[in-house]
Amino acid sequence: MFGFWKGTKAKLLPSTGIEFSDGRIKTYASGSPEGVITATVGSEYTDTSSGILYQKRSGSGNTGWVSTVALTEMATGSMSAPGLPFVGDANTGIFQPNVNRLGITTDGQERFMVDENGRLYNVYDSDQGTNYRTTLHSGWLARGWFNFNGTGTPAFRAAGNFTSIADNGTGAYSLNMLASLPDTNYGVVVFSSENATVPTLPQRCSGYDYGNWTTSQFKIYNTREDNSAFDSVAIMGAVFR
Repeated sequence: MFGFWKGTKAKLLPSTGIEFSDGRIKTYASGSPEGVITATVGSEYTDTSSGILYQKRSGSGNTGWVSTVALTEMATGSMSAPGLPFVGDANTGIFQPNVNRLGITTDGQERFMVDENGRLYNVYDSDQGTNYRTTLHSGWLARGWFNFNGTGTPAFRAAGNFTSIADNGTGAYSLNMLASLPDTNYGVVVFSSENATVPTLPQRCSGYDYGNWTTSQFKIYNTREDNSAFDSVAIMGAVFR
């Protein structure tokens, strides 16, 4: 017998490892200890073939060993007590509302959920304090947005999910998306602007040739109030589906 530190004693095992005075062991060998190594709860075992550490979590026989891989699994939790909370903020974090679904909760209320198909759900309106899980089933997020100069050679100032613009004549443009939408039933919100503080004639921007829109391209047409086609210095918009 020999002492590691004050109040705790240990002895070398006949094979490889150490046995503490309270019955716990710390040992190693090749393969899983489950059904092989008898020990008390709190013992540790290292599989030399994989490097995985096991802990004895239950029982007094040779079963009840759990690998550290399994120990890293998160508890299901709930929106008021998430399985992965933050220190000092136990009701904010991540939990599992249903099988194959991921929920995000803040202040004990579920705010967002990702379902098994990767769809994002906005399930709580913090301003209204109302849970919309049974009536609101989508965040209705924008699938793309753009801001481009329509004069000369059209060019994006900045954009998301758009790759190029085709100039189809004065005031007419085709916008091409990087990631295609699931169908052509999307909505486009668009408007145009001039640099002048007070424009000579107000502008309006609308879609055209809808029958030939595709899942990755649509066409818009910019005119002035007198219906004359006009290349605007700024055309901005977003796509929703």
